[in-house]
Amino acid sequence: MVSNLNAKLNNVQIENFIGTGINAVGLNILEVNNCQFTSSNLNGIGINLRYNNNSLVKNSNFATPYGIVLGGLVDENIQTLNSENITINNCIFNLSPLIEWLNSAAISLYNNDSRIVSMSVESCSISGFSTGIGLLNLHSLEPYIRNNVITNFKSFGISATVGNIIRILDNNISSSTTISSDAKTGIFISDISNPILFRNTLQLTGLNEIEGAGIGLFSSNGEIRANTISGFKNGIELGSASPNIGSNTITNNQNYGIYIGPDSYPNLSTTFMSEDKYPLTGYNTIKENGLCSPYPGYSEIYLSSSYLQLKGGCNIIADDRYDPSLQCNNNYLIDGDHVAETIDARENYWGETNHHNPEGRFGQDISVNYEGYLLSPCLYSRGSNLLLFTTPMGEVFDTVYSDAVTPTGLTEIETKYSEANEFYYTNQFTQAKQKFLEIIQLYGNNRLSLQAYTRLLEIAGLEDYSPEQFLQLKDYYFQKANAQSDSLITSSLTHLSNLCLVSAKEYISAINNFEEIVQQNPNTDLAFYRQIDALTTSSLLTSDSTLGKMVPAKYKIEDISGYTNMLGNLLRTRGKGGLGLGEEVVPTTYCLYQNYPNPFNPITTIKFDLPKDGLITLEIYDILGRRITTLVNEPRTAGSYEQVFDASSLASGVYVYKIQSGDYVNSKKMILLK
Repeated sequence: MVSNLNAKLNNVQIENFIGTGINAVGLNILEVNNCQFTSSNLNGIGINLRYNNNSLVKNSNFATPYGIVLGGLVDENIQTLNSENITINNCIFNLSPLIEWLNSAAISLYNNDSRIVSMSVESCSISGFSTGIGLLNLHSLEPYIRNNVITNFKSFGISATVGNIIRILDNNISSSTTISSDAKTGIFISDISNPILFRNTLQLTGLNEIEGAGIGLFSSNGEIRANTISGFKNGIELGSASPNIGSNTITNNQNYGIYIGPDSYPNLSTTFMSEDKYPLTGYNTIKENGLCSPYPGYSEIYLSSSYLQLKGGCNIIADDRYDPSLQCNNNYLIDGDHVAETIDARENYWGETNHHNPEGRFGQDISVNYEGYLLSPCLYSRGSNLLLFTTPMGEVFDTVYSDAVTPTGLTEIETKYSEANEFYYTNQFTQAKQKFLEIIQLYGNNRLSLQAYTRLLEIAGLEDYSPEQFLQLKDYYFQKANAQSDSLITSSLTHLSNLCLVSAKEYISAINNFEEIVQQNPNTDLAFYRQIDALTTSSLLTSDSTLGKMVPAKYKIEDISGYTNMLGNLLRTRGKGGLGLGEEVVPTTYCLYQNYPNPFNPITTIKFDLPKDGLITLEIYDILGRRITTLVNEPRTAGSYEQVFDASSLASGVYVYKIQSGDYVNSKKMILLK
């Protein structure tokens, strides 16, 4: 470890180390080029970067359980540096299949002190890790994740939390259900106001239905465009998320193409700017999702206590599979529950079945206006006007041309949005905010105003509001919520006000509000999403801080590994109560879950499901098979259980926990790191 120096390493092999290959702290410049890092030790970290002004890692190979670890807890001994700039380029990360159960990440970031101000990961190959790229608490950091290939991930291809912008572009992310896991999500985003997800290919192969989505967006908005998604449980899942969705191809996912959860109102209609129409939204192909199953089966799009904009979107929403023996000819195109308002879905293409007429292809509990259905897919004609997407440094990463067809017959609110969009997409946020406030003033009780409400929070983050300004915005949302008669608008505005609490750093108040909703809505989608909110918010606090000690035990985490572990457990137990939630649901099968957190120090939790009453034993062994202790040895009734294990008296190492009930026997490994 060195400090206040420039360091360059070229063509170096660092092998068989136990802890960390390079531990770089306090450097002005670090450059690592064409180096090899190899370690079979379960604690092995290739490079640990903290408090370096400029770090560049390129053309290097990592055969280590943990590749590159960035950031960490505040170090009061480092006073000279205020910011960090990190570039990772053209590197290879490969985790041995022998330790695929290890909950590790090729590249992990923990940015709680907000020192890291720029970061890019480009043209890297990542294989075999639980999480390919895991970014915890971006704050004002705007990462650039581009042209990477992530394969054989166990839980998450890319995960990112808490911030304003992340750009995830042109990545190829894939895995298989044969790789051990109970949940897989290609890109997971939580509480990032404006994620930009363009041109990624996300694919999961295999037929076993497991939790997760190609793109899982929670308490976030942003742009999802030109991605190709197939094979996941859901192509896109939105939990209190309202992105623009355009030009994506979403096919052959096992449940739904797009699952729209509570407090979500995505835009798949059309985007107007001034006198032009742009394919930022609409033009999606959402086709033949859902396994063949008895009527009514799955649907291409599912709404749950949510709202959807589809008018004039030129989307292909179709399922033309015909196999009566498999009942594939009866799948709904749009289904839902608790959707009180008619979905305006005019001017979309619904496939070839029934001469393109979608009559009878919608769920019984929703109303869809499909007038003017198209007889053939839309043909996009490139116009002359150009919209540029750029990085803060001015680099253009996407160009979008207008449609050559001039829009006619715009409603008054569509005209207002076209004016606001022109300011918003050209980064004139002050003018955009005034236009969105005008929309709210005129149409604030109409669901079409929800996008304007959401844009205010996005702009607040982009303009770097102070905590006091976020609290003022919270009060504005709260007042507007109390003036509503539409329960969906009320719930959405209440959620936006709670997200303002997070941005204002009122973390405990936000967590308590999320937990109150969890307790009031047991075993529901809403409770599931609010637990993700609470878990994400708790990651902003260290467990040994004054505020951290006030966090409910089920949300306490230590690092990104703990976060993804608990998040994975939440996904696995979805609908069964999550992290200690609600009324008991009797499991249908025996199950022993991976402990969380893992690795741990010194306390971890072991969860197991019992489908029937019986004598249960839960024992801990060392790696040599010697029994260390018995945690449980008693009759238990059917249900889900959590058992805390305190390893304070044990040395660091790998341990095994084993469960037995009748003929059922199972065991898993866990890592104690002190």
